[in-house]
Amino acid sequence: MEEKKIKIVGGRNKNVEIDIYVDEYERNYLNRKYKCKKLMAKVSDGKNTAEETLKLTTIKSYFAIKFYNDSNKLFGKRGDIYIVIDKKDWDMLKELEKKIEEENKKAEEEAIRSIPLRFVVKTENLRLLDMFYEAKVFVANRMLLKDEKERYKKLLEAIKKYRKEKYHLDGYIDAREFEEGQEFTLEQLEEMFKNELEKYKNFLKELEEKKRKEREEYEKKKKWALEEAKRTGKEVIIRKLYGYDGDEIYPGREWGWVNVYEVATPDGKIKEKHVPSY
Repeated sequence: MEEKKIKIVGGRNKNVEIDIYVDEYERNYLNRKYKCKKLMAKVSDGKNTAEETLKLTTIKSYFAIKFYNDSNKLFGKRGDIYIVIDKKDWDMLKELEKKIEEENKKAEEEAIRSIPLRFVVKTENLRLLDMFYEAKVFVANRMLLKDEKERYKKLLEAIKKYRKEKYHLDGYIDAREFEEGQEFTLEQLEEMFKNELEKYKNFLKELEEKKRKEREEYEKKKKWALEEAKRTGKEVIIRKLYGYDGDEIYPGREWGWVNVYEVATPDGKIKEKHVPSY
């Protein structure tokens, strides 16, 4: 974004000027410094000035910029002040906030990714229900980014399904056969459990194929039910969705157990039908 001051005119009488500008600050992640940005708002009544991080809000049906105004008696008042602005200005500032948030996220990810991901063998105090126990496990040396999280989650699921003795709660993989302090890359962990990963990959394929067939069967049944409802002029059940205790949900009606069905109607609609057992 172009880093310059933006002047917004607001207030009940459109006579309050608010300066919006970008301020840079430094953050630190595991000794990796990176720059972030934030939108600032500055307003003055001629005598007193408030300069704070931009806070966009709505109050009743109005769009506004909020100033906490803790240390200044702005406009003769100490405390929260809401300056109403036009919706087009509010929308523009929301977009700027979104863009800065994306830039900050990118800067943070670059700082994190600059640290080579390693899984270090450590002895940790782990939880099992209401008990604790010690185990040697692989511990990541930094936060995992989105793509790394997806790979690691798949690895965990494969181990949980096919090598349960290697799986610990809270996302840890057992490392009892390795020395404390040894380091491994994510690729090396995936290689260790490549057989489990291959089985899990095939399992996911089979699961997706099963879901595809179920969706196909459902669409066929729905089409048939719509045609049958139109032909007969009566509702046709497509499938049972769920059930609930009608006496608990609707006290005094004595509905008993209520089954909920998805039905096709003669006018070509799909709806839920609640059928009490009484």
